[in-house]
Amino acid sequence: MDKVRIGEKKYVNWNGDAIYFGSFDSAFCLLFLSLYCLRCVDLLPHVKSIADEHLEGMPMMVMLDGDEDTNKQIVEYFNWEVPVVQIDSHHMGDEFAVYETPTMQIYDANQVRIFSGVTDEAEDVIACIKKSKKEMKQP
Repeated sequence: MDKVRIGEKKYVNWNGDAIYFGSFDSAFCLLFLSLYCLRCVDLLPHVKSIADEHLEGMPMMVMLDGDEDTNKQIVEYFNWEVPVVQIDSHHMGDEFAVYETPTMQIYDANQVRIFSGVTDEAEDVIACIKKSKKEMKQP
């Protein structure tokens, strides 16, 4: 995996709160989803359980291409507590090298990307989280 460091750019949560990835003092993951992608839409009901049951304290943000109102409706409908950043597919590619969704990226505490891959189903997301956590514990 290429060790790409994420920038200090400000992103905005669906509720207007600012998010700076550099403010995390632990590893974190980004889940890139598109509302134009059937596999992504199929993942929406699983985001809460992934965040609640499998991250073990690791922050997660959903990077979603919905507009502000749609993202808010999704958060409320699924009762998500994770931040949801509005981002279009062009910026997914330019800023994160994400050209296919659903994609998960995991960054270490220094904001260095340690994993990036397509995660078609909830089980894929969970497996990537577990594998990355295991690799981060190894010297």
